[in-house]
Amino acid sequence: MDKNKILPTFELFVPILNEEAELEENLDKLLAYFKTLFGTVISKESKVIVVDNGSTDNSVAIMLKLLAVDPALGLVTTSMKGKGNAIKMGFSNSPADLVGFVDLDLSPDITRIESFIIEIQDNDADFVIASRYLPGSIVKRGWLRSFTSRVYRLIFKYYLGLKVSDANCGLKIGKKDLINDSFRSVESKGWFFDVELLHYALENGLKVKEMPITWVDDNDSRVNLLPATFETLSLVIKFKKRITANA
Repeated sequence: MDKNKILPTFELFVPILNEEAELEENLDKLLAYFKTLFGTVISKESKVIVVDNGSTDNSVAIMLKLLAVDPALGLVTTSMKGKGNAIKMGFSNSPADLVGFVDLDLSPDITRIESFIIEIQDNDADFVIASRYLPGSIVKRGWLRSFTSRVYRLIFKYYLGLKVSDANCGLKIGKKDLINDSFRSVESKGWFFDVELLHYALENGLKVKEMPITWVDDNDSRVNLLPATFETLSLVIKFKKRITANA
């Protein structure tokens, strides 16, 4: 990256819901890496913003304690459930040049964030997303999750016509104004928002760049695969009808 460039402000959003068990430990890891980027690829005004969407445990109390000692950390709260709601609200209110999100479990390798930002700054990408299916990616996950993910991938590609290899990988960074323009069309309040957002980003002509990632599954994931699969199929069918009707 050209050292004479003006460094962008960047806000990285972390959606949470009842995450008291791993919140402080994983935020410490994320912030420690995040601050190494200050003055090199992002400005020192950049922040990690936790978006709490209705936690009923001690997550907010823990966050208030952390906020008092770390100016690089922010907090947004909402009573509306859903990862999609949390990210959309965070992005829409952000003053930063770049916005992104990562899952609190840190399954994706957060040290790839630097290369994502450089891709935006130096190669004029609008939206950079992690993909577990590119050469150079290293993925450690159980066979059932791996199989389910591959099935989703085929459905998104051939049924929805989504021209990316991994819509749901939990690390994405883009230019705030352009991402917000695409986000306005997104209706999903839950995890399916990734698919909708990428569909509209591509439809709006954004330069979407996929990058390899190292991924290690969170063994404590609370997703129940069977009902999640039926929910996914229902969401896919509804979304297909919507985009077909609007074509």
